[in-house]
Amino acid sequence: MKYFINNKDAGAIVYYAQVILKDKELVGPLSTIMNVAQILAMFFVAGFIKRYDKRNVIVAGSLLTIIGYVAMLIAGTSVSLLFIGNAIKGIGGAGIASCMFAMVSDTIEYGEWRTGCVLKD
Repeated sequence: MKYFINNKDAGAIVYYAQVILKDKELVGPLSTIMNVAQILAMFFVAGFIKRYDKRNVIVAGSLLTIIGYVAMLIAGTSVSLLFIGNAIKGIGGAGIASCMFAMVSDTIEYGEWRTGCVLKD
């Protein structure tokens, strides 16, 4: 069975499965749990953005991603802790992925407001 592996985490997951756990068959399930958690968390991000603003959601998502990596660091050979860490990384990634492109347009709008110069086609 083939699984989708997120590019930013592919190296860490493959390394853990092959070198630490000595079972490369776990690459798929570990990346799948992260992707499923990220997709499910994206349904709730809009509510957090309305309440806490995009910047704060990205900061919280980054912190959750770091916590997920720390869980992966201390997990050792505990597969269940690796699953939990990857799920936490997925939830954190949802906050980051949902806001980052919207913030790019915010910087353009701010520049137009600040300078009074509006680019037209």
